[in-house]
Amino acid sequence: TNDGWVHPRTGAELSPSEVDLYAIVYNFIGPQTAPQGVRLTGLDEGCYTVGQKVTQAATQAIGLVRADSDGPDVEVDVLRGCFRAHRGPVCVEERECGVPQRVVAPTSLSYKEFLGGGAQKPLWFCTHWWGEIVLDFIACVQEHARCRELSQASYWICGYALRQNYVDGEGDFKLDGLEQSAFYKAMVMSKGSLLVVDPGAHVFKRIWCDFEIYVNLTS
Repeated sequence: TNDGWVHPRTGAELSPSEVDLYAIVYNFIGPQTAPQGVRLTGLDEGCYTVGQKVTQAATQAIGLVRADSDGPDVEVDVLRGCFRAHRGPVCVEERECGVPQRVVAPTSLSYKEFLGGGAQKPLWFCTHWWGEIVLDFIACVQEHARCRELSQASYWICGYALRQNYVDGEGDFKLDGLEQSAFYKAMVMSKGSLLVVDPGAHVFKRIWCDFEIYVNLTS
């Protein structure tokens, strides 16, 4: 948080004890896992110059034009968040330039891939709400490992396992039926699931979390 981390929903500056997964993805994972930036396709024709500031209000994403372009495709280095297709207009230096039809990340990584170490089979699948404080989530996972006397364990956590810069409906987020989703496949591969309940029980109000709970109760 020394780099001026803010929460994407409130814009408030954060201390370590206030950081949730939304904030980690916005301030760190999103930018770091698109090392060659993203390409926004379908923007208005115009003059885009290296270094111009690019924003998308709907996602709070922020970037800089990566290469000179006349449009409609514009390459952007991501500074905060993740740009999304069909999620509202993009502005370049406060000039509205249209709604991206696709967002292509040529070298998109998951945070797990960013850290390296190769593929790893998950032993435990985590169902949780992204708004829970990360330090609290870590404490819950550590307690789970302690109670089960696990000297080594791998946990599948969607925010770290999936490539956040993939366009919605593609890559890790492509849905040809729920059983083809990355979430379902990880649950099937795992030995068991860990449900982390936040103080406000928001986890039960999230549709993906409810899907994960349903699969575990019925399979």
